[in-house]
Amino acid sequence: MHCIVASVVVLGSYFLGNGDFHLPNPPLFALFGVILYAIAANVCFTGGWLTEIVVRKIWPREADRFATTSFSLGLIFSVLLTLTPGILLGVGGIFAFCGYLFGVAHKPL
Repeated sequence: MHCIVASVVVLGSYFLGNGDFHLPNPPLFALFGVILYAIAANVCFTGGWLTEIVVRKIWPREADRFATTSFSLGLIFSVLLTLTPGILLGVGGIFAFCGYLFGVAHKPL
């Protein structure tokens, strides 16, 4: 879904705004974002089952309830982590499009 939002925003910026979408310069910086995402996702995934093992050893009676709660929270966090780039790009594109429609000058960063 966020790939569709990103594509619409970038194409809208190119065709309506006659410009690029201010990609990182050099574009290699975008690769660091992808690597950071992969590291964050793997740390959270690994941390989940390691924490569950510790809880099972220390509080065996509470382990099942903890497992259900941590799984639910982990699922919500992973979905939000994955959707964040699309949401940010979409919101930025909406603001840029509104600026284009209302003639507000846009200064590149």
